[in-house]
Amino acid sequence: MRWAPRATAKPVDAPGQPRELRSDLETADTVRLVWRSPAAGTGGRVRTYVIERRQRPESVDDQTAGDTAFSPWRQVELAFDPAITLESQPRGQQLEYRVIAHNRGGPSPPTNTVEVVL
Repeated sequence: MRWAPRATAKPVDAPGQPRELRSDLETADTVRLVWRSPAAGTGGRVRTYVIERRQRPESVDDQTAGDTAFSPWRQVELAFDPAITLESQPRGQQLEYRVIAHNRGGPSPPTNTVEVVL
């Protein structure tokens, strides 16, 4: 039996941007996030979704702070489907969530952000 030379690796496109992130459940310390997969033809296949969160420190003046008042984005969870329930989330603080799709080609642009106060 003869073996052929190894095929040249084909580059993988990063996934397209996930769409329409929203929160459809908020309780004392739980938030459920739901979003739509990237539109067909906008990139490679999604392998995982990374859920990120940032929060506004309690000592910030809302009228003068703007976007810089938030902490840096931090990964809080991974998902394989376009929905997740996050438990034990910080209470009494303004939180923002976003989702980024990933595959071997890299990350997608992030979704819109969703603001939550539990």
